[in-house]
Amino acid sequence: MAESRLPAIIAYEREAASYALGMFDLIGITGLAQWFSDYTACDVAYLLHYYRTGEKAVFAALWQDATQLIEGKPTPPFTPVKRVFRLAGVVI
Repeated sequence: MAESRLPAIIAYEREAASYALGMFDLIGITGLAQWFSDYTACDVAYLLHYYRTGEKAVFAALWQDATQLIEGKPTPPFTPVKRVFRLAGVVI
């Protein structure tokens, strides 16, 4: 994978984590911000290592404590839409 694409992947992972943390807060599970931030940092480090080398690392070996905190964000509203794809049809 091109190195130039990695910042977008990092941003995507951190945004996804902020929505997850927001969902935890919404359902009353609090006090996870630092642990979840550390987990997300480890996950990102794992992905970066894999994309750069093609090798799977030992997840726990990439763990760091006290990483930058992720702030929970509310999940944006969305409306599910049923889509019909050409490939879902009957072939005669």
